[in-house]
Amino acid sequence: MSAITVDNISKKFRLPHHKKTTLFQHALGLMKRQMTYEEFWALRDISFEVEKGETLGIIGRNGSGKSTLLKILAKVLYPDSGTVQISGKIASFLELGVGFQPELTAAENIYIYASVLGISRRETGMVYDQILDFAELKRFEDMKLKNFSSGMYTRLAFSTAVNCNPDIMLVDEALAVGDTAFQKKCMAKIDEFKAQGKTIILVSHAMDTVRKICDRTVLLHNGVIVSLGDTDSVILDYASLSGSAGLKPEHIPLAVDWDGDGRQELCLFKHGLWFIDMDHDGEFDPRSDKKLGPFGVQPGDIPLAIDWDGDGRQDLAIYRQGKWYIDINRNGTFEPGEDLELGPFGGQPGDIPLAIDWDGDGRQEMAIYRPGGKWLIDLNRNGIFDPGEDLELGPFGVHPGDVPMAIGWDGDGRQDLAIFRKDTLYIDTNRDGLYREGTDLAPLGPSPLAEAGTPLAIDWQGNRRQDYCIFLDGNWYMDSERNGLFLEGGYIRFGPFFR
Repeated sequence: MSAITVDNISKKFRLPHHKKTTLFQHALGLMKRQMTYEEFWALRDISFEVEKGETLGIIGRNGSGKSTLLKILAKVLYPDSGTVQISGKIASFLELGVGFQPELTAAENIYIYASVLGISRRETGMVYDQILDFAELKRFEDMKLKNFSSGMYTRLAFSTAVNCNPDIMLVDEALAVGDTAFQKKCMAKIDEFKAQGKTIILVSHAMDTVRKICDRTVLLHNGVIVSLGDTDSVILDYASLSGSAGLKPEHIPLAVDWDGDGRQELCLFKHGLWFIDMDHDGEFDPRSDKKLGPFGVQPGDIPLAIDWDGDGRQDLAIYRQGKWYIDINRNGTFEPGEDLELGPFGGQPGDIPLAIDWDGDGRQEMAIYRPGGKWLIDLNRNGIFDPGEDLELGPFGVHPGDVPMAIGWDGDGRQDLAIFRKDTLYIDTNRDGLYREGTDLAPLGPSPLAEAGTPLAIDWQGNRRQDYCIFLDGNWYMDSERNGLFLEGGYIRFGPFFR
């Protein structure tokens, strides 16, 4: 018997072209008919069933529609078309702590949060002690939440939700709450629910967790289901779709200064071929632009552009399971004995390679971002990481799905570490391997357009400052206002790249 039936649902959002923050601006826009939007389809024609007692995983890169789908199942959002049928009481772990009031005590917030989950006051009272015991917060039940640490806050939220005895659980990355010991308790609770025959839907970027607890898995990409079935098979589909960096390998956008004039060109990597927009018009013209390759044709190959020798021209490079191949001959192919092979550096599951000019000498170093927020930079430039001589930074970028970047934001010749998370870019302008709001650059975003696309950094104008850019559906959006919002008038659009 099905616990959840999703039948052909679709959901679209309207992206405003103009920033209006006051009622007057909205009224003026309506009168002048300046309220213009573009449609963005977050989900299209989604159908599947979840049997009672089944655990279903939902995976996909940022902007694929995972969280939107979960919010529709939780009735936080409603589809524009199609239907959803649910049998049983739901606990939704979409954003832990929604409904919490900082000025109230933990005890008072337990009842408030439980009511948000649809649990009566009498039912909550029956499990009140269990909630505090599981969260390990009995001593703090009369303390106001504003004095809680973030870890205490999320422990209380998770404990309240899981102890309210739902039939169906919707989980959006909520298993990563608290410290390691508490995460183990969370996993043990999930195992207990599975043993009791409860239905679970899990959205996660943590493939090990998905593989461990999910009976079947759905892979979403650009709002549609591209794979549904056995978890191991779907994870393999995700790997082939994503590459190690979470990008679509047949359409990976890059910025490369090929001719050394200080301006980076738009480039697309596609099946081992490199298409470089030499005339800077945002479109690829075989007559005037450059096509190179094949270089990087193996599954999982990750392309990079790196200025290895410091002459201002970036070379093509491929990262392959800890090995780095650099085309220093600049002919678009790799010739052993003539081009440069370095490593092993990286190679662990989830490692993402970057090229970064950390010290500002004009030569870019190889770097590895490792899930959990660790950054390893090969300052010695020998292709091997030496803990005593090379640089280790972090933690910065500890959330599942975080995408690392290197960006020369202020134009001093040095590139800073950056993390793209969901729809916002965070830059470590203090260069200490951490991110602190109020000390580092204010977050850039959020932006629905950024959430749907792929982020990169590009020095388009040749002023040594790299701008934030989003690649989406063959188009490139340059954040000309440098605020990460990508509103109409605040970005420059180029493309489509291929006509």
